[in-house]
Amino acid sequence: MNNIRVLAGGLVVIVLALAGGTGYLIYERIQNEVNVEPKATKQDIIELKAEQAETKKDVGALKESDKVQSAKISVLEDEVAVLKVKDEQKTKLIEKLEQDKASKEELDAVKAEQAKDRERMDAAAAELEQARKERKEIREQLKAQGERIDEQEKRLEELEKKGDARDQELAALRAELAELKKQLGLGDPVPEN
Repeated sequence: MNNIRVLAGGLVVIVLALAGGTGYLIYERIQNEVNVEPKATKQDIIELKAEQAETKKDVGALKESDKVQSAKISVLEDEVAVLKVKDEQKTKLIEKLEQDKASKEELDAVKAEQAKDRERMDAAAAELEQARKERKEIREQLKAQGERIDEQEKRLEELEKKGDARDQELAALRAELAELKKQLGLGDPVPEN
């Protein structure tokens, strides 16, 4: 009978040791999960906000460049229009001088003036075309930056949601850990939120 009591007592000690060991392993696992660095997510959010600020600064510069190019285009369009009108007037003047049989020097002077005006008109038209291309590139960059901002906002929102979910998960794990510690008799920690 004594042997049975000793055997039963030994079995109880073994079962308690196994339960304590298993509880300790569970405790260690929860501790490892709970001690995940939440600063990584906060750091990601900080970096993303800094990136957003830089992108917004770039967008401001691009918008300013777009305004400058638009003004330049407007001035060049006006200049080309004025030069076209002058060219038409010179053409009519040349025709009139030819009809009136004006002197060759006078006719040559008007034709030379018209040639200079056409050169200026061609140069202004080329500059206008270049300004339009630059403005188009700026607007494409603005569009890309807008898409980049949208992407950053989505990532920020996801990180904030993950942070909220992680905080809730950590609170649940801490509560579970407190319950396990209480069951194992390791103390009564207060769950942190």
